[in-house]
Amino acid sequence: MSATTVTAEPLPDGSWLLRSDKWFCSNPDAGLAMVLARSEPDAQGLAGVSLFLLPRAKRDGAEAFLVSERGKGFEHMADMINNSSLSNGVRAAGLMRLALTEAKFIAEHREAFGRKLNQLPLIRVQLDKL
Repeated sequence: MSATTVTAEPLPDGSWLLRSDKWFCSNPDAGLAMVLARSEPDAQGLAGVSLFLLPRAKRDGAEAFLVSERGKGFEHMADMINNSSLSNGVRAAGLMRLALTEAKFIAEHREAFGRKLNQLPLIRVQLDKL
């Protein structure tokens, strides 16, 4: 991040012009991307990196908008990444719990071979594993 070659130049209308090549693959269909770029050319390391919102549809080249304090982009990006990771983990756990609840409901109500599914030994073993 501190070695980014993406530069940001302020424009008179308050937007910024980003220059360089950037590979973005987290959500390629998104209408907006969060991009780190060097807004403070004289600052060293992460101190000169800011966070920008880059719309997919733009009026002019790589026109972007500053979304954090100048030079504090990595701190804000790290917060977003941490929150995103936590959110993904919680959602995954919730979906697993939902899948288990649905599997138990079906096993309690559906029949095969004249018995409820949860009375069949192999189904019980699988539900116990879940």
